[in-house]
Amino acid sequence: MPSRNYYINARVDGMSKFQSDFDGETILLKNILGEELVFKMDDQDSLDAANGKIGDFMQPVGVDEELPVPTIIDRGQGSIWDYSDTPLSIINTESVKALDEKLGTNLDPLRFRGNFVISGLPAWEEFSWMGKRIQIGDCILDVHRPIDRCPTPGVNPETGERDVEVTPGLQEHFGHIYCGMYANVVKGGVVSVGAKIKVIGEAEIKLEDTFVINASKYALWPRTAEVSACDVDNEKTSITLTTTSPWQAPEAKVGQRLKLHLGAKGWTQEFITSASER
Repeated sequence: MPSRNYYINARVDGMSKFQSDFDGETILLKNILGEELVFKMDDQDSLDAANGKIGDFMQPVGVDEELPVPTIIDRGQGSIWDYSDTPLSIINTESVKALDEKLGTNLDPLRFRGNFVISGLPAWEEFSWMGKRIQIGDCILDVHRPIDRCPTPGVNPETGERDVEVTPGLQEHFGHIYCGMYANVVKGGVVSVGAKIKVIGEAEIKLEDTFVINASKYALWPRTAEVSACDVDNEKTSITLTTTSPWQAPEAKVGQRLKLHLGAKGWTQEFITSASER
């Protein structure tokens, strides 16, 4: 079941203010009014009683009368992701700092909920890992899609309050809504704080396998490119770009708009005048 079928911060403000406790047998939930709900998942009578109260319990953050009544369920085996192919996420602290500089904020990278939070890499350089295989400690990962940010990073993890608009800020100052990269585990292993990261080859995952339900369109993904030629005359500057990803760039057509990210200078929008396969 998709994660958005549940009460999550991306859909419902205030969920970070809820508290929970689990002693191995009994689950205790506390809502933003301090009201408590206690039940045992392996006790059907206890679960039925809790589900009889859950509608009122969730009222402080809103219950849509047009939707089914909220229900506590056993999620079963496995985990619940935004997308079916995104078990791990990587967040670059320098990219978060670059966003901070534009927004005038001091965002905690924990807002972005990365499985790996990395440093020492230039801002947005993680986009160059698209379609590549990396090693972190003993772990080997195939990196594929950049992470399109939902509203959740706008919620302060300490207060539970939404205090900054991260996604609109990315769009305004960088021309896209992405921060971080998704990855799949190729080989598990021990990863310790301070572990080195290195690119070790191309990912085995195929580009078409990343086009899962609800995922953003490939043409919108930020990607790194090399300037292979630059011609300047009195009327214009013509730049030739070559993608650095092993995956073929989206089809480019003359007249299409192209957003170029210029580091600290922000971004600009230009038009494609010619295109060819590399």
